[in-house]
Amino acid sequence: MPLSYRNSRKLINIISNLIFNGNAKASMQLTELAISEGIPLNSLIKDAVFRALNAPKKLHMLETLIMSRAAIGVLNVIIPKLPEESKLKGSVVIGSAYNDLHDIGKNLIAVLLLKAGLNVSDLGVDVLKE
Repeated sequence: MPLSYRNSRKLINIISNLIFNGNAKASMQLTELAISEGIPLNSLIKDAVFRALNAPKKLHMLETLIMSRAAIGVLNVIIPKLPEESKLKGSVVIGSAYNDLHDIGKNLIAVLLLKAGLNVSDLGVDVLKE
């Protein structure tokens, strides 16, 4: 039995709050549940992920980094399930060079690219040039 509209909204709000608070694992798990319950993928993107990223609260850089990791994790759950015609505008691969462990800027750029409608594949840190 599919979730009622009210319960769907509650689940979306919980996912958005988990993303905002940087809880990647729980937000990804609840996103899987939401998808299995039939919540539209575009609602999850707009009403959970983008709402968390656009929250009016002022965040410190570390909080933004943690939130961006959760947002990327949720989008990595959603994007493979999107029909081909509704995929995001394009794709970007991002990573930090070998011996450069500073991934805060990389993750901030990843969030900006996500907000611009691009799919972001994060290679992480210590990426070799090969």
